[in-house]
Amino acid sequence: MTPQESFNLDVPPPTVTIGMPVYNCAATLPCALESIRMQTFHDWELWVIDDGSIDDTATVAASTGDARIRVIADGRHRGLAARFNECLDLGRGRFFARMDGDDVSYPERLERQVRFLEENPTIDLIGANMLVFSGLGRVVGARRLPADHAHICARPGRGFPVAHPTFFGRMAWFRQHRYDERVVRGEETDLLLRSFRHSTFGNLPEILLGYREDSISLHKLVLSKRGYIMSLVRFHMRQGRIDRALRDCVWQVLSVGITFIAVRTGLGYRLLRHRAAPASEAERDRWTVVWKSVQPRPANEESSAVQPKTERSGKAI
Repeated sequence: MTPQESFNLDVPPPTVTIGMPVYNCAATLPCALESIRMQTFHDWELWVIDDGSIDDTATVAASTGDARIRVIADGRHRGLAARFNECLDLGRGRFFARMDGDDVSYPERLERQVRFLEENPTIDLIGANMLVFSGLGRVVGARRLPADHAHICARPGRGFPVAHPTFFGRMAWFRQHRYDERVVRGEETDLLLRSFRHSTFGNLPEILLGYREDSISLHKLVLSKRGYIMSLVRFHMRQGRIDRALRDCVWQVLSVGITFIAVRTGLGYRLLRHRAAPASEAERDRWTVVWKSVQPRPANEESSAVQPKTERSGKAI
């Protein structure tokens, strides 16, 4: 029996499909899963696809007892882009949300994003601001992003300021564009580069996700920049714009150099303010509440508010 066939066909499709490819994140996954189960919007399905983990990630994913959470563990390591495409193939929702196994969605995330797209039918994809944290919930800062498409797409050669962990869009749009499985790291930026000229993006001007960043990883940054440089080259060469390709690639290399200096000198976020600006007291207080709410609890203490809903009409929007 395939995953699709295992659904109860008497249950109508959910409004939102959440895709969560995971790899070796058994320690952080409980909080990520609890943050989805705590959503004020209940009409969702979550596909957790284990990408060949060698720890207990798959076991942790399957332990929630929530019928809305579907787990696939085939033992293969295919990469993030391939796994997100798998989520798109499996999903039954009208909307698609991206989620990582080490981040924390705020309780109102899905409610806010669903409402926005339903009220703005010309928007294809939205993100949101993020609270950057490390370790056991320590606040690092806040990442605030431009709200409108024009500002987001003003300088494609430098990337698109839509935080990929907060991606939320129309399922039809994702299926039309899909992820390029040749790209290793930088999959989301490549997706935006290929689609921005005939799509409309946006960001909600509020923090809706806690983004885990225990440190600024130069290794991951270099892989991401390398992937995007290759995407830029393909993008410009198709239009015969060699000069633009060279210019954008030089800028990407320079940005890696700036990050290298920031990390090696200990300046970190003081130099890279775009990654995490100081968080306000209100933002810190709100995060404290969210962080406490997603800490794993004994099964007999779980609130009925996070139990699977049997009626699709119980949406909080």
